[in-house]
Amino acid sequence: MLAAAEDAASEASASKPEKSGSNGLVDVFGKTVRSGKEGVASAAAAMNPLASSEKKGRKSTIAIGREIVAEKAVKGLWRGGALRRVWTMLGSGLYLGVYQSGRMYLAGRRGGNVKEEDLL
Repeated sequence: MLAAAEDAASEASASKPEKSGSNGLVDVFGKTVRSGKEGVASAAAAMNPLASSEKKGRKSTIAIGREIVAEKAVKGLWRGGALRRVWTMLGSGLYLGVYQSGRMYLAGRRGGNVKEEDLL
């Protein structure tokens, strides 16, 4: 995720609006917006994640892991783990709570009796 953000940031800083042939329009990243067929083709190519990732030469997971270990040691691999655990705990709790509530509601609606032992 971070590698994609770094690629976008470096691409944005590397691209400057062109002076020659420019119609004065620039996009969010400061690139000159082309008009006509060429502009539509470049916009379509930019929206295709497979084509854009092949052009940028995405790194593999192992390469990124090695880079992290080289910069921050093994401890760097676990950065953000606590936040991920809390987020997963909240998400799972909400999901299971809504699921069980819906299950109890639907069972009661059709005349069934849900016992507490059945839930655990």
